[in-house]
Amino acid sequence: GWEMGAEGTPTLLDRWVVAREREVLTAVTDCLENADATKATRLIEDYIDELSTWYLRRSRKRTDDAFFATLHVRLLSVVQLIAPFMPFTAEYLWKVLKRADQPISVHLSSWPHAQVADEAVLTSMKQVRSLVEAGHALRSKLGIRVRQPLAAAWVAESLPEELAEILVEELNVGTLVTGERPASFTYGEQGIGLDGMVTPELQAQGDARDALRQIQDIRKRSGLQPGEMVDLQVAEDGHARLTALAAVQPALLTDSFCTLVLVPDLVSDTEITVQGESVPVICTKSA
Repeated sequence: GWEMGAEGTPTLLDRWVVAREREVLTAVTDCLENADATKATRLIEDYIDELSTWYLRRSRKRTDDAFFATLHVRLLSVVQLIAPFMPFTAEYLWKVLKRADQPISVHLSSWPHAQVADEAVLTSMKQVRSLVEAGHALRSKLGIRVRQPLAAAWVAESLPEELAEILVEELNVGTLVTGERPASFTYGEQGIGLDGMVTPELQAQGDARDALRQIQDIRKRSGLQPGEMVDLQVAEDGHARLTALAAVQPALLTDSFCTLVLVPDLVSDTEITVQGESVPVICTKSA
């Protein structure tokens, strides 16, 4: 587990959220000094949304010190930002999150000091997020869901490694290509193109991701904790389908912490859809 005070080496994503916090802090401080509480709260709301749907979502598999240290400081800052508007909620969160050397009350803490944001990091991440948005719009136009992997995406200019990795994962493609536009790709706005051909192997990977999402939903409904191993009982046809998909996409079982158990005559009210077929399942905690 993370020990408070351990920092590690920040990633580009960590540097981005720090820069974004500084940008928001400067803007919110300016709003409050000019008695514009409405704009201030909207800025805070947008920042919390980005913290959740971009930074946390992108970091959900991380266990390094830099992530926990970065997130902890950002959460403390958010608590201070909301304190003028939600004093009781902020006070509760402060007591949960604060370090031992910090004031006992958020209302006794000093307002965060505004620092200069790293504009280069903000600009580069904004570029990537624009490409992601354009890529998702292009997928929608092609009728290809985001969960369906594709072989490649084309971008007009090459990106630094960390940004390229983010774009590959967000677009759910195997690789990025640059240079001359491949004739077989479909192109959208913001200089983005996609190879829209879904091969049988890519289709199987997409089916595996659909199955994984459904198994994870069942885990949540069953009250199982992340990381707890489970036995997924399935009938013969479903067992064969899921075994074949797991051979193409091993994450189907590893990410769901699941072991398939063949039960030939299984009857269950709980079902998942695998390759268009309903498959009865029973999910139980492993012994």
